Amino acid sequence: MFDFSGKVVIVTGGASGIGLCTARHMVSLGASVAVFDRQEASEESREYDSLVFFHTDVTQEDEVERNVSLVAEKWGRVDALVCSAGVTYPYKTVVESDLAGWERTVNINSRGVFFCNRAVFPIMEKQRSGSIVNIASVAAKTGGGLLGNAIYGASKAAVMSFSKGMAREGGPFGITVNVICPGVVDTPMSQGLTQESRNSLIAATPLGKFAEPVDIMNTIVFLCSDSARHITSVCLNVDGGFMHGN
Repeated sequence: MFDFSGKVVIVTGGASGIGLCTARHMVSLGASVAVFDRQEASEESREYDSLVFFHTDVTQEDEVERNVSLVAEKWGRVDALVCSAGVTYPYKTVVESDLAGWERTVNINSRGVFFCNRAVFPIMEKQRSGSIVNIASVAAKTGGGLLGNAIYGASKAAVMSFSKGMAREGGPFGITVNVICPGVVDTPMSQGLTQESRNSLIAATPLGKFAEPVDIMNTIVFLCSDSARHITSVCLNVDGGFMHGN
């Protein structure tokens, strides 16, 4: 069992899905957790004394900077950042898409990761330690396809490339930066899939099912733990084998 006693963790998109699952489990492992999200945290989450909700729009630079500073003031450090805030894009061709859709997708999925990573970096540099896990998607490697359109794929590909650069910059300070590329996860984000799409995705996945949030959370916790202290710049598929033929 991993021990996060005395550790401080920030989780974006922590009010639902993968983020909420991660935040709750980190608390159970002894961490103090700051949840960044535009949605309100659930009443159940508010029962945890060491889980604090910060209303945050990750696309807003000032909100991110202010709330990261508040976390550091409250607990004195930031040991891990998990960027799981994200949105999908409707299954449209590029020609059918518009600028507003592009900007919303890229702003949340890519710009938000940039703001959050940049905000915690000086704190981790000073500590000379820290773990960052950015959530992308296997769509970043396929250009969308069954898992979304080209715009969604591009927004997640940016996360992959950015994270590799951040890993290089963070290495001298003991900061690890890794990426998880899920396939389809059974979260509110995937509820809009048609039954036909769900059947196609399951058929393309060797394990024959969608991931549960806990499947991604387990990998996040490992990458944030001391057990992964020599792992950085990795883009790890947690996709039930979806990428085996792609």
